[in-house]
Amino acid sequence: MADLLDLFFHEHGIPLTGETKTRWEHQLERIAGAVFPAATEEQILKLLRERRFVVLEGPPGTGKTRLAFQIADRIGSATKVQFHPARTYEDFVVGIFPRPIEQGLAFDVRSGDLLVANSAAQEHEHVLILDEINRADLARVLGEAVVLFEVGETERSVRLPQTPDGHNQDLQLSPNLLVLGTRNTADRTIARMDIAIRRRFAFVSIWPDLEAVIKEDVDFAIKAFSDVIHTFVEFADEETLRLIPGHAYFLDPRPDLDSSGRSDRVANRIRFELLPLLRHYLDEKLCGPASEAIAGLADRTEVLLLEH
Repeated sequence: MADLLDLFFHEHGIPLTGETKTRWEHQLERIAGAVFPAATEEQILKLLRERRFVVLEGPPGTGKTRLAFQIADRIGSATKVQFHPARTYEDFVVGIFPRPIEQGLAFDVRSGDLLVANSAAQEHEHVLILDEINRADLARVLGEAVVLFEVGETERSVRLPQTPDGHNQDLQLSPNLLVLGTRNTADRTIARMDIAIRRRFAFVSIWPDLEAVIKEDVDFAIKAFSDVIHTFVEFADEETLRLIPGHAYFLDPRPDLDSSGRSDRVANRIRFELLPLLRHYLDEKLCGPASEAIAGLADRTEVLLLEH
């Protein structure tokens, strides 16, 4: 009966205090932990070293890029690349680029990011970070090099169309080379990854972390995030669940500043980042059967900010 009363008070906006507040937060953590299992840095690092080619995928604001960079720091040697629609095979593998000279133009064969990272991995472990990996046309960017992304085929090689100085014409990936990508599951403007490419990577889902918001101890942010979690879990289908905003939208964007302004900074983040994201989902009709519930969520969040 006590739990039912707690739930009633919470859903009707009556502030919880003391032991009731603590019990409710623990209950929320259990719900979030069951629906959104956490992947730890240690687990991902272990998988990366076993599987070599891994992608962290999840909704916006779940810390995928930050986690990838933290793992790169653990490894101690990294090449970091931001993928985008204009990225080409010549940028990533090898290409011929013009260079101005007095008489006109000269043409140089240049190593792309993959060759640079592979050279760095000859003597020691090195990770190639591919941020937002699915924003580029991967089949076009990888070209024939895609066949090298096989975890158990360390002796496989491909012949390069051009050979940069210091490289062999036959490219073979070093066993020390690890590739860690990130992918935003909410970005539906981007084509899905080709199955032939997707099967070469292991995928780790990165979900919102309620504990991170609770630790920051900004009451209205905890309330807003719990509302997000409950709304998406209750009303979203599997496709819409991939849109759920992550914990970053409820955290202080400038923890280096005076803590007295934390509450206002978090409120501004919710107002100017989270609410526009929810409105974008609704405007683009991305929410499916959860549209009405998510519209209500946006309205409740606005009211919560006004009360703050």
